Amino acid sequence: MAAADAAAIATYRAGHEAAVLLDSGDRPRLRVTGSARASFLHRITTADMNALEPGQIAPTLLITGKGRLLDRLTVLCLPDSFLVLGGAGAGDLPAETLRHYVVFDDVQIANLHEETCLLALHGPEAGNVLAAAGGQAVSGEAQLAGIPVTQLREPGPGGTAWLILAASAQKEPLMKSLQAAAGEGGLVCADPVGWEALRVEAGLLRWGHELSEDWNPLEMRQEDALSFDKGCYVGQEVMARLRTYDRVKRRLWRISFAGGGALPAGTKVHAAPGEGVITSSARVPGEDRSVVLAVLPGDDPAPGGEVIALTAAGEQLGEIVGAPPTATDMRVAPPADLGKRRFDN
Repeated sequence: MAAADAAAIATYRAGHEAAVLLDSGDRPRLRVTGSARASFLHRITTADMNALEPGQIAPTLLITGKGRLLDRLTVLCLPDSFLVLGGAGAGDLPAETLRHYVVFDDVQIANLHEETCLLALHGPEAGNVLAAAGGQAVSGEAQLAGIPVTQLREPGPGGTAWLILAASAQKEPLMKSLQAAAGEGGLVCADPVGWEALRVEAGLLRWGHELSEDWNPLEMRQEDALSFDKGCYVGQEVMARLRTYDRVKRRLWRISFAGGGALPAGTKVHAAPGEGVITSSARVPGEDRSVVLAVLPGDDPAPGGEVIALTAAGEQLGEIVGAPPTATDMRVAPPADLGKRRFDN
């Protein structure tokens, strides 16, 4: 077995059975300050930012005025600022989008990319690794292995993922401390191929794939990051019309394909009553199958239903696993039932 294959398999298995340490340095990291910071984020992004209190977290979205997706943000409220994390690979998009709307507001947006590192603990044992390293399961400013950090949580493979933000110089000491605390085999440093399989299988959105202007938030099942009663924000009128008139005609699904190679994003698929498209795909390390995220048409195809991918080598048969789990709002109760049949998942 090649070393690369072994690393991918170890990552995938650890994501299901132990813990995975992911270097998330490619995620945008911003600090928003100023007296108008809450009201500013409240009217620009899709979630209720005015209700956040220090130590509380909320997912929110950046969307266009036409209701198309730009990025999903995780926001932590601190006593004097908001810490804002964007999607992996989004680069300067979150900062540039937010700065575009700052006119006369008392708001300052600082890019923390150079001065900080960002690590993520995923998997069912992530919380235990955090505790073994001397950390506490709290959101906000904390100490981990004697190092000042800021901690956040968000959905991940195996349940809750813990994000750890620290000064750039503390990256290696933090990684070593977490690995030592976990013991042999208890924490695996993420291999890119293994991590991608975990991400797709878990239904986590990726910038440039599911987080794209090709889609609107309801097609991508982002109800947890949307408020329908907070008032105006960029793209709010479009979101309201989509909900009120039940105009979402396609939705994101998880699909499994046995055998064959990984199906590239953009591959056309057929599921009754029409054509859909793959947004992300990954081979499962060590297994003869692929996991896929795809947008399918119609009135919510049932799990277990068949999907046919149209490839250059011919048709490939897949099975609908289910909807990506909707993330729970970590500040308050999950969003209320939206009342339409396409939002019952």
